[in-house]
Amino acid sequence: MPRLSIMQWQRTSSQYIGILQSLDNFVPGTIKIHRLGPGESVLVGTLARGGRKDWYALAYDKADMDFEDARSRATATVEAENTLRAAGKPGRGL
Repeated sequence: MPRLSIMQWQRTSSQYIGILQSLDNFVPGTIKIHRLGPGESVLVGTLARGGRKDWYALAYDKADMDFEDARSRATATVEAENTLRAAGKPGRGL
């Protein structure tokens, strides 16, 4: 699996969302939310090429943290996921 990194941040009224790859990479309608922990979720979908599941984005609840906290947690989550992937282990939420 390719290394993940946050491409851009989006903000909704209730969440900070770190986009990891283009939505165009996924089969339409396959994105699902998986809770990773308090205030933290990963959006997982089926890739159009290859048909395997992968992370689309990370989401953080604004009620639980400010943007800097969300960005810091996202960085740590992405680093941990990349470590699992490099070791050939299944990722969280997949």
